[in-house]
Amino acid sequence: MPALYDFVSVSALLGVLLLLRRRARPTGILIVVFAIWYGIARIIEDFSRVDVTHGTGLTGSQWTAVVAVLAATGYLVTIIRRDRTPASLRSLTASDAGRRSSPASTSESGPQPKRPAPANTATGFSPDERADLDADRAHPLPPFRDHRA
Repeated sequence: MPALYDFVSVSALLGVLLLLRRRARPTGILIVVFAIWYGIARIIEDFSRVDVTHGTGLTGSQWTAVVAVLAATGYLVTIIRRDRTPASLRSLTASDAGRRSSPASTSESGPQPKRPAPANTATGFSPDERADLDADRAHPLPPFRDHRA
């Protein structure tokens, strides 16, 4: 019976990932969604299995899933915070931050380097990155050819 629960969960996960894939997303978002969903499903599903627990009532795969869910959730929070930060602040380095902090120092330092285009807040990609993604989707990789003898 646990295999049936796993099949239903993974089928639903596939549908969610295919829907999420339709729009451009920040790098790593699909694997994060996969890790969180599958980890939580594995934790729940393993309670219906008969397996060796490790003194806490959780199996080895449940402990692994707990670690994966925590790590993926931490990375998801990082992605969300990064996307909410204005692009102009993300592009600053530590050395630039000190130089640009006062208006007087910016006029004395000469011409400023060209700033990258601001990222689209809905996707997290700048127009240049978006163009690269669209070009990659327009020209998919050729079919795999096995060159072994």
